[in-house]
Amino acid sequence: MVVCLSLPTNAQELREAYVPSAVVASFRKMYPECYVYEWEWSKKKQMYEAEFMHRGFKHEAFFASSGEWLYTEKELSYRDLPAKVTALIEASEYGMWKVDDIKEIENNKKEKFIVVEVERGKREVDLYFVENGGSWTMTPQERYKK
Repeated sequence: MVVCLSLPTNAQELREAYVPSAVVASFRKMYPECYVYEWEWSKKKQMYEAEFMHRGFKHEAFFASSGEWLYTEKELSYRDLPAKVTALIEASEYGMWKVDDIKEIENNKKEKFIVVEVERGKREVDLYFVENGGSWTMTPQERYKK
């Protein structure tokens, strides 16, 4: 039992009663019609995470302890991607790779981008897509699985 309690954890699930009121208030102001089905505290990142459904999509919103909204991730499927983004992927060297995860991210600097995680064997690449005036750019960032 002592060994289990001493293991480091990346995120800890919380009941809403243990989330700072400023964080809960900020969430409710942004998403008044949504119910948080899971709150987490990330000790490593020093932020709170609210997991919820919004307009049929799973979302994760991240907040500082002060209640400041930092960013929100929206899970997407491949069919939800803009046609111009799928065309860029399919025309690239990553067109035949397995798509593992897709997220649309919006941050508190009013920036919005899409991250498509693709993998082949032990290689993983995050493809970042940013829209500027109707045209999309793709920036790959490679990392290796552990």
